Amino acid sequence: MGIYRFLLACCVVIEHLSHDQYASHTGMFAVFGFYVLSGYLITRVLRDTYDFDLVAFWSNRVLRLFPLYAVFLTTGLLLIFETRGARSFFPAVWQISPGPADWLGVLTVFPMGLSPMDWHFRPVPPIWSVGVELLNYAALFVFVARSRRAALFSALCCAAYHAWSIWRGDDLAARYFPFYAAVLPFALGSLLYFDTRSRKRKTVRTVIVLCAPAAFLMVATAALGGVRQTALFEMLFYGNLAAQCLAVWALSLMAPTGHARIDKWWGDLSYPVFLCHWQVGYVLTLLLPFPSRGFGLMLATLAASTGVAYLACQGQNAIIEPIRKRVRAKVFSVPASTQPASTHAAVAET
Repeated sequence: MGIYRFLLACCVVIEHLSHDQYASHTGMFAVFGFYVLSGYLITRVLRDTYDFDLVAFWSNRVLRLFPLYAVFLTTGLLLIFETRGARSFFPAVWQISPGPADWLGVLTVFPMGLSPMDWHFRPVPPIWSVGVELLNYAALFVFVARSRRAALFSALCCAAYHAWSIWRGDDLAARYFPFYAAVLPFALGSLLYFDTRSRKRKTVRTVIVLCAPAAFLMVATAALGGVRQTALFEMLFYGNLAAQCLAVWALSLMAPTGHARIDKWWGDLSYPVFLCHWQVGYVLTLLLPFPSRGFGLMLATLAASTGVAYLACQGQNAIIEPIRKRVRAKVFSVPASTQPASTHAAVAET
């Protein structure tokens, strides 16, 4: 799953930095993939690792997400207020003069999940989706992940919201940005956990075949022109959601390959790449002959942000991960050697 997470992060970079209509859907499709994956993983760790321990779960979530965010928030603020070109590079969120409400969202993150596009000042532009994740973690903790029926009920209720929104003629943004629209992929991810507990393992070849529809839809939508205000694009949007569910289902059942450390290494890079790519892209325009966003800048940013992510992970592993391991250790009721294999995987990935 780690390599898959990294590929999803790359799709976000492709949309944002290529600035091309034919790639305008890749980030959107990838974000819903992240949501499905998070629904599965968070349900798994809540049930197999933390046993819904409030303090342990939330302290580890904060330690996982906020230290890296604090690093890139500081970097973003320095770029915005100390360089001349930042505000023109991304005027939508780097040009606004922040007020008290903006600082509330910037520092606490989770309020952004309520109405993401109302938070106009974001030194780390994609942080709104982490706000969506945090609110859905809360929904998983309180209700969705408690049972298969709860997950199914949540998925059906949110599917009804999506259907009602389509019937009303709402813009797709109403079914993509707010946290309550994201309950659908999160709940589907949670359902995947309950389904896969008793399934047989899949070979790597089978898993690749089952992941192929997600890749095919990504490419096919590009060939059709990316994001469009059409019924066809709506179908592709929900087709992507189904394909992401199939991919996560397959990946959760993949037989051990002996490359778990490599997979985890790539997976760990996904979050800092997701956070830092706008900032890295802007810095590259100051150092290299990229006058604006485009495929050249996008490719350079993919490479450079991966390097930055590696350094960020080294710091996280040295300073924060020992604390997180101690928090997890407190909730283990049996020695690590007797924990189920799925628990070790969940701990490694979250």
